[in-house]
Order: sequence, then C-alpha cells, then structure tokens
Amino acid sequence: MSFEYTCNRRGRFMYYGWPAQQNTNIFDYFPPFFEQKQFDTVIEIGTSEGGFSHFIYDLSQEHDFKFWTYDIENKLRKTPPFDFRNKSAWDGEGYDEIVEGIANGGKTLLLVDGGNKIKEFNLYAPFLKEGDYIMTHDYAPDREYHKVLMRDQIWEWCENVQADLDIYENDLMPAVSWSQQFLNVAWSCWTKF
Repeated sequence: MSFEYTCNRRGRFMYYGWPAQQNTNIFDYFPPFFEQKQFDTVIEIGTSEGGFSHFIYDLSQEHDFKFWTYDIENKLRKTPPFDFRNKSAWDGEGYDEIVEGIANGGKTLLLVDGGNKIKEFNLYAPFLKEGDYIMTHDYAPDREYHKVLMRDQIWEWCENVQADLDIYENDLMPAVSWSQQFLNVAWSCWTKF
C-alpha cells in the first residue's frame, strides 16, 4: 500500500491532507492485520478530523470490507470519500445501526476511538459474535504500564485500561500475537471466543 503522510507534531499527522491523531506506526500494524483477518465489516466510533478514518477507508478498498464511521460532532473540513455518519453512537439511530451492523455484517471489527471509550466498548461488546474483534485507542494494560513504558515514548494519552473493560463478562480474550503488537501504537485488540 502506498500512502502519503506528513508529521507535524507528536501524535498528530496529516494523511492525504486529513488530520489524524495516531502513532504513525499504525502503517506497520493495520495493513497486515487486515490482510490476515479478512473482515467483512469495520465500524469506527470517533471519526474526529478524518485522517485515521481515511486510512481505514483506503484499507477497505484494498481488502474489500464495508466501512463506516460515527461522530456526534462533524469536524471534517471537506466531504470525505468514506461513509461518515454524523450521529451519536451511544443511543438512537446510530446505536441501532451499529448493533445491526455487528449482527448482520459477517466478521466484524469495531474500532472504538470516541469520546468515552470505556462506555463505547462496554456498550457494544455484548453484541459481538464469535470471531468478531473490538479495539480501543488510547489504551494501556494499566496506568503504571502507560506511565513507565508508553508516555513520552509511544503515546501520551491513556483513556482506558484493561480493568475498565468488560472483557471476561463478554467472552473476550486478547487477540493472539496482535494484542502485543498493537500496544506499540496504543490500541487494544480483543476477539470474541
């Protein structure tokens, strides 16, 4: 996959002119993950300014999966090439669409990067099917791990840790090999068994 991006400060870069708030090493992890997992549907909560969404959209074109993204606030500076839904993911029509997308979308990945990752994870984890995946951004296994091994090195922000997430109640386990790799870009990676 060829792409264009420019870094302008820690944790923020431009992807084809779209601002993104990610560790730039995402380009090393997401493409092989999508190549291996062959998802049918990917749903993102938390579009923000659209850079990461555009990246996932480009991967959807390469790996032939359906992709759409939600944000209650429209921060997009121009019309996106991807399916952006300016709706709340917590209730109403957005909530119903996400639940239906998980139920009817085949093998599904839910990318949780909205304003309350803990709430979003715990809200949708019960709807995942066996073989589905869910990931949260701004993640560390615990706060001490983030302080010692991630802050000032990998990622500045820690908005969710394992103890916050209803993992065991929802029959989730770390995705073999991928969970550790995605920690390098501050993402968790769980699969339903």
